[in-house]
Amino acid sequence: MTTDLDIRKQEAEIEKSQRRSNVRINVTYLFSITYLLGALLFIGFFLRKGETQDVTNALAIFTGLSSAALGVVGFWFGGRKLDKNAELAYQTEMQKNASSLPPQDYRIIVERQDKTQGTGTLRFLVNQQELKKTNCWEDPDKLVAAKTYTDCSTTYMRRKGYKAVFLPDDQTDRKGIFIHQGSSKAHSDGCIVCDAGVIDAIFDIIPRDQKNISVDVKEPA
Repeated sequence: MTTDLDIRKQEAEIEKSQRRSNVRINVTYLFSITYLLGALLFIGFFLRKGETQDVTNALAIFTGLSSAALGVVGFWFGGRKLDKNAELAYQTEMQKNASSLPPQDYRIIVERQDKTQGTGTLRFLVNQQELKKTNCWEDPDKLVAAKTYTDCSTTYMRRKGYKAVFLPDDQTDRKGIFIHQGSSKAHSDGCIVCDAGVIDAIFDIIPRDQKNISVDVKEPA
């Protein structure tokens, strides 16, 4: 039977794969831009001279640029395909093992303190045992409704790449509301933000994308 430790190891491998993917993307962009600018400068220089040999040199550089661009694109898409396959394998494994794991009650409680300042306290509990407690913040002008959100999931924010807990759109009546890292209300654009270490702890414990978290948002007493 697959254990929580096995799942955490699998998640760690996926995170390593995603980090490698990010490095590959950055290196690819840097190489492509540097090579392109250098090649364009040489092509412009040779064409301005206008001599037959210089035009030949410009065409040779252009041909080399095309070959290099195709190689870089092939490398990038090849790597992305491998990463996508690893992600698909992870999701399949998680779905297969979900039924074999003992039931867990994952709960996040957000207790607002001052709505005008967007301050509050976030608590993370597993089976009613509190594991983490920290300050949290929201944008006072974009507060999420105070209620219980079910079927929430640990996931990665597509745009920012942060680890986060996703609150379903059909419950928030908004699109893309998360609990993610941040240290003040300035880091919130309608989401709930808290210490990155707490988000990491939640990720270490809860299998990703399983819709198995309840989030309670409570108004000040």
